[in-house]
Amino acid sequence: MKKIFKTLLIIVLVFSFSTNVFAAESAETPSKVVLTDTEAAELLSNLTELDANQTIIKDNSSSDVYSTLAASSAVWQFESLAKNGLYNTGQTITVSERGQYKITAVQWADSLQLVRSPTVSYIFANPNNGSTIAEGYIFGNHTHTNTSTQVTVPQGTYRIYVYNHSSYSVSGNGNISRDL
Repeated sequence: MKKIFKTLLIIVLVFSFSTNVFAAESAETPSKVVLTDTEAAELLSNLTELDANQTIIKDNSSSDVYSTLAASSAVWQFESLAKNGLYNTGQTITVSERGQYKITAVQWADSLQLVRSPTVSYIFANPNNGSTIAEGYIFGNHTHTNTSTQVTVPQGTYRIYVYNHSSYSVSGNGNISRDL
């Protein structure tokens, strides 16, 4: 699956860069930009292959190519996470600079939603020993609109976990992004 995706991405990029590209500035007539095969190859050589569960993020003030990846950097979904249950999202995030990260989620109690208000934490953990580095909490049932919390995360690589602090099962989904 990764090879197919990588192959398709390369084909699309090569095709895009080897064909005519038009760029317009204000009301001026578009000018034609043509990349040579060498220029296209140079652009492709700057790409970094990541594992399917890894994202590199840099501060927005950085001039590095990776700053454009500051959108959603980890996405997960969990169903019927047992009381006091820990869910490994399988997501790994590499943070190149200390900063604020926004955790956005929807979550709900699997039963009796009218009287139950789950407490769920979203954890940045050391991938080697599982120790918690940063943790953000979201309280309550959120099914029709998402809710967010922010955490400060130091430089490093982290595994993302979801922990159900409630005494009943919960479900939900969410994502983490750099708060720019």
